[in-house]
Order: sequence, then structure tokens, then C-alpha cells
Amino acid sequence: MTEMTKVHVSLLNHWMCAGESLWASPVEGEPEHFKLENVPYFTYGLALGDVVRAVETADHPREVVSIVRPSGHRTLRIAFTDKADEKSAKAVIEDLHARFQVRVERGRGPLWAVSIPPEADYEECCDVLRGHAVEDEILDFESGDAYEDGSFDAVPEE
Repeated sequence: MTEMTKVHVSLLNHWMCAGESLWASPVEGEPEHFKLENVPYFTYGLALGDVVRAVETADHPREVVSIVRPSGHRTLRIAFTDKADEKSAKAVIEDLHARFQVRVERGRGPLWAVSIPPEADYEECCDVLRGHAVEDEILDFESGDAYEDGSFDAVPEE
């Protein structure tokens, strides 16, 4: 089994948290390089399988500073609304898995992080979620794509 460790991403502008720790495995022969092993819940611009560079800082032993090799995966975040019961939420997640071979991780309460593999149709996946958001009103979702190149953070409020 691959040794895993935590890498940290500071999120100074995020509305919900000041940072996120992600599971990662060291890349053999490449000091400071780590492959992300879970789907980010709050970080923008990072995805499952990305190889990142993480360095020691005053606050964290492994702070992510850059992407070395993107995996091609893309992240979506889903928040189920009060109109969604456990059965309907499970049906949406199972449908995404069957149609797009996504990997999902459940957060606290109604939050889910979804990794869309490079071979899946990202836009079609978004269209499916848009239907549930607009027609059924059982969820909201957002892209985990970066707001600004080189930043893993949300856009600062003005």
C-alpha cells in the first residue's frame, strides 16, 4: 500500500474555511512532489490525481505551492437542498457514477465532492446537474476550476 500523508492548501479568501488538508502520496524520486489521493472539497484549481509541489512553511510541513502535473480530472461540488431526501440524493450520485464513472466523496451534511475523469464528458455531467438544480431544485453545484491562474483560493470579496 502506498504511504500517504497530508498536504495543506491555504485559502485566505474562502467563505467557509481558511485552508484544506488533502491526502497525498509522495512521488518516488521527486522530493516535494505529491499525488493528490482525494477530491478537494474547498480548494479551487486542484483535482484528484494532480501531482503538486508542497514545501515546508512556518505554518505547515507540506504547503501546496504549485501543480507539477495535472491529472486531467475536474472537480464539481454538490450541495443537496432541503428538497432532496436521502433516496433522491443517492439516485443522483449513482446516476453520475454510472454515466460518467465519477469518484465521489461525501462531506458533512449535504456536501459532496465529485471527480470527473478526463475521459468523461464534463459539460454533459454539468448539464445533468443543471437539470436537477433548475427543474427538480434538489441541489446546487459549482465547479472546482481555478478562478485565477496559479491560485487555489476563492475570489476575494470586494
